[in-house]
Amino acid sequence: MKKLILFFFLLISISAQSNKMVLIGESTYESSQFTYVRFSGNFNLSIGDTLFYQNNNDKIAGLVIKHLSSSSAACLRINDITSFKEGTSFYGYDRKIETVKENNEIKIEDNKPVIKTTNTFMNDSKTISNKISNEENISGRFSISSYSNTTNSGSNNYQRWRYRLSLNGNNFFDSTLSFSSYVTFAYRADRWNLTSSQLNRAIRIYDLSGTYKFDETYSLTFGRTVNSKVTNLSAIDGLQFTANYSFANLGVIIGSRPNFSDYGYNVKLFEYGFYLNRSDLFNNSYFENTLAYLEQTNNFKTDRRFFYLQHSNNLVKNVNLFLSSEIDIYKREKGHSKGDFRFTSFYVSARYSPSRIINFSASYDARKNVVYYETYQSFADSLIDVSTRQGFKFRTNIRPFPNMYINASYGYRYRGEDSKPANNYSATVGYSRIPFIESALSVGYNYLSTNYLVGNIYNARISKYIFEGSLNASLGYRRINYNFEYSTEELIQNEILFDLGYNISRMFTASFSYEGTFEKVRSYGRIYININTRF
Repeated sequence: MKKLILFFFLLISISAQSNKMVLIGESTYESSQFTYVRFSGNFNLSIGDTLFYQNNNDKIAGLVIKHLSSSSAACLRINDITSFKEGTSFYGYDRKIETVKENNEIKIEDNKPVIKTTNTFMNDSKTISNKISNEENISGRFSISSYSNTTNSGSNNYQRWRYRLSLNGNNFFDSTLSFSSYVTFAYRADRWNLTSSQLNRAIRIYDLSGTYKFDETYSLTFGRTVNSKVTNLSAIDGLQFTANYSFANLGVIIGSRPNFSDYGYNVKLFEYGFYLNRSDLFNNSYFENTLAYLEQTNNFKTDRRFFYLQHSNNLVKNVNLFLSSEIDIYKREKGHSKGDFRFTSFYVSARYSPSRIINFSASYDARKNVVYYETYQSFADSLIDVSTRQGFKFRTNIRPFPNMYINASYGYRYRGEDSKPANNYSATVGYSRIPFIESALSVGYNYLSTNYLVGNIYNARISKYIFEGSLNASLGYRRINYNFEYSTEELIQNEILFDLGYNISRMFTASFSYEGTFEKVRSYGRIYININTRF
C-alpha cells in the first residue's frame, strides 16, 4: 500500500504538459437514442470520435459521435450509460489542422469529406437520415475485463472474467439494412467446468437485431433489441414494425420477453402491443409524447396488460420536464380475469438551469423495483441503493468560481410499512485545477437514515492527468460508519481507492482500479482491469 501511494505522488510531481483534451460543449437535449451536444467553439471532430464527461474529477468516455454538423453532434451513449443530464459538459481531443486562405475565405484542409446535417435533431429517423449518405458504415467495440475479489480469510477469493462485443453497421452492403449487437460472456475462473457445461447462462445477449428500411416511412426491426421509443419495456425478442408519418410515429410490437432466470430466449413469454409517438418543435422548444399498449403473457396466458405513457418538454424557458407512468388494466381474482385501472409506476423529474453557474433538479420516483443484471456492488453501496429506491429527490450543482464546483442533494422516502421516513443527504466540493500540481481534488459527505440504520460516509479524492492527458491517476479515501437499529454491532469500514486510466491510442484504452476495504478483523480487496478497443 505504501508503494502504491508513493507511486501516485510521484505521478503528481511530474510537471504538467500541455493537455490536448479540451471542453467541446454541453448536452442540450436527449432522446431515447441520442444525446445531442452543442459545441462551444470550432473544433475538428469526426464521426466516431469519443467525448468524455467528468465524474468525481475523472474524465470518463461517455459518447461516440454518430452524426455531425458544424455546431452540434448527435451522439450514441456508450459504456452502459442510459442518460445524461442536460447541461453536462463534454470534453474531447481537438486535432490540429492546417488552413489556407483563398479569396478571403478560410477553407479547412482535411482528407475526410465534410458531412452536413441540420442543426436541429428532433426527428432521429428522418431529419438525419435525409442528410447522411447511404454509404456502408460499420463500427465496433471489444473489451476484456477482470474483476478479482480477495479477503484476508481466503474464504471468498475469486476472479471473474467478462468479454464484451458491440458491433453496429448502417447501410450494410450499401443497402438500407442495418444491424446492431451487444453481447457479453462472463464467468468465474474457479467455476469454469460448470460454465463450460452451461454456456447459455454465461452468454448474455442484450442486443442482436437488424433493421430494414423499405423507404423513409416504413421499417422493420427483427431480433432482440430495446425500442428507443418505449425503453421501459426492456428488450424485445421478435418483430417491430415502424411507420414514421408526418403527424406521428406508429409502431407495432410482436415478440416475447427474455427469460427471467438467464436472460435467454423464451417464446412462452409472448407479448404484443403498439405505440404512438409524436414530437413537435416550437421555435427552440420541443414537446414529445408517447403512448404504448402492451399485453405480456406467461405460458401464453395473460400475465400483465397495461398502458405506458411518456412525456417530455422544455416549453418553459430553462426548464426541462420528463414524466412517465404505467397503468395496469388487467387483474385476476379467484381465478377470474377482470378489467382494472391502477397506476403501478410513476416518475417525474424537472431540471431548472437559470445560468451556467447554478442549476436545480427535482424528481419523484414511485416506480417498481428494477432487476439489474451483472451489477457488482459492495455491501455498503447496495444499502444506499435499496434505501433510496422510491421517494422525492432534490439536487443542485453550483460553480461559484472557475474550476470549482459544489454538488448537494437530498432524498426523502416514506411508505406505509416504514416505521419512520428515510432521509439521505449528500454534498461534494471540488476544485479541478489546484495550483502548482495541476490536479483535481474533491471531498464529500453522505448521511443516510432509514428505519433500520443510520450511516455516515466521508470521502476524498485527488486525481491528475499527465502525458498530454493520455494518462489519468486518482487516489481516494472513504470511511463508512453504519449503526443498525436492531443490533448493537456497527459497521466501520476504511477504504482506499486507486484508479489508473491510459489512452494508449485513439483505438485502445486500458484501466486499472483497486478498492481496499479494511474493518477491525476482516479486510477485502477488489481489483478491476479493463482493456478496450474500438474499430
